[in-house]
Amino acid sequence: MLLARRARIVRDAIENELLGSTGSPFHAVLDFFRTDLYPDIDVSVFADTIAQTIVYGLFLARLNVADPAAFDIRTASSAIPDNVAFLRSAMKVVESGLTAGVLWIVEDIISLLRRIDVPAIVAQVASVTASDDAVLYLRALP
Repeated sequence: MLLARRARIVRDAIENELLGSTGSPFHAVLDFFRTDLYPDIDVSVFADTIAQTIVYGLFLARLNVADPAAFDIRTASSAIPDNVAFLRSAMKVVESGLTAGVLWIVEDIISLLRRIDVPAIVAQVASVTASDDAVLYLRALP
């Protein structure tokens, strides 16, 4: 729930940035999406997609960083496993420089994720059976 609220704030910040300036690092990513993935994607759908990608990427990265103090915007992309190349690449955009309009909420998410109990989350997810929907299960975590 806390991450979902922040993801909406990230989405709105990215959308505002894309509609209001040409210097956003997300313009190049939007151009890539339109050229190679989804030619008709509009700014609001793109902003939502990228926001969810950023939040999930930060969450996955945090699960792979043992020391919460070592988890920051610079370590996030390298903490994502190599087999999730798209997500790792997306996090490099975050790492390479965000504008103040997006950076503040990403830093807030990182601060929140530093306080999570990774072993407890891993144990809870490990208890999900094959008949459970793991995505819904993760969304329902307190």
